Amino acid sequence: MRIRPFSVLKSKLNKKRIPLFISLEITNKCNLHCIHCYIPPDKRNLFMTLDRVKNVIEQVYEAGTLEVVITGGEPLMHKDILKILDYIIQEKKMNVILFTNAVLLTPQLIDKLKEYPYFSLDITIYGFTGKTYLNVTGKEVRDIVFNNIILSKNKGLKLNLKMQLLKENYKEFEAVLDFSKKLGCPFRYSHFISPDWNGNKKIQKHLLAKSQLKSIINITGDLVEYKDCAKIIESEVKKTSCSLAKSTAGITAAGDLLPCISMRLKTGNVFKKRFGMLWNDNEKLKELADFSLTETRCFAKCKLKTDCFICPGLAHSDNNGDFRKPFKQSCLFTKLRYER
Repeated sequence: MRIRPFSVLKSKLNKKRIPLFISLEITNKCNLHCIHCYIPPDKRNLFMTLDRVKNVIEQVYEAGTLEVVITGGEPLMHKDILKILDYIIQEKKMNVILFTNAVLLTPQLIDKLKEYPYFSLDITIYGFTGKTYLNVTGKEVRDIVFNNIILSKNKGLKLNLKMQLLKENYKEFEAVLDFSKKLGCPFRYSHFISPDWNGNKKIQKHLLAKSQLKSIINITGDLVEYKDCAKIIESEVKKTSCSLAKSTAGITAAGDLLPCISMRLKTGNVFKKRFGMLWNDNEKLKELADFSLTETRCFAKCKLKTDCFICPGLAHSDNNGDFRKPFKQSCLFTKLRYER
């Protein structure tokens, strides 16, 4: 957890407790059937109507939100996606990041998207070969995805690429990384897998084994010396406390307000009580807003704490609601970064 100038700025904003960044699920439905999906099959059928989306955006706009992450499900499945983007970007002048698997992009849609001044696509890649794409997503869409990525980049659309790592696709990580570099797109990856919304951990069977995760770390060169992070004092770590319920929140397709999109803890519903009132008055949100990463149970005794990805949201999902417990997937990753 390296201390950067933006982290200090974020800390100052967190203290003011303004919901600058909102993740909005406009649908639970998806056009793929990924083996690691955390949305149970019986819950992949909900769309937020255009009027309700506008209602939510108006509420968060009044509360001070500047950036909206549009997510799902697959947001491009929403029949009113362009009307939604027009309202958020053109009328409200808010920045939008849209998460997508890129399957439903078309030349016409890309041309429209590139016209937006405050917009970028965040595209998840699930492998490099057609066989792996079929194994992971259940669909033969590899060429469609890669062609749409290349077309979007060539047309000048702002892209961020990421890869969800699984046992089934990690061997193709380096090929995806090289593809991203050659295209000149920012790239990141995740190896974390949360339980599904029902708390079922069956999908975590796709998590990378220790040796597989180590091979990824060796490729990225994401190794650290203990002396580098030992210089970071505890007071600085306190400054970079998590932004959940401080400057970040999530809203589901049903209107449920979450402290962040990773923490599936319902703290009210924006269709029953306005966002601003929930944000300011909900006792659980206020409790979480006061939470510091130094309060996690692993913080006091762990020597690698200053370089660990401490995520209360993922810990909450992984530990049956106890966000103060260590998030073991992150612990393993951090320990492997120090091994030689």
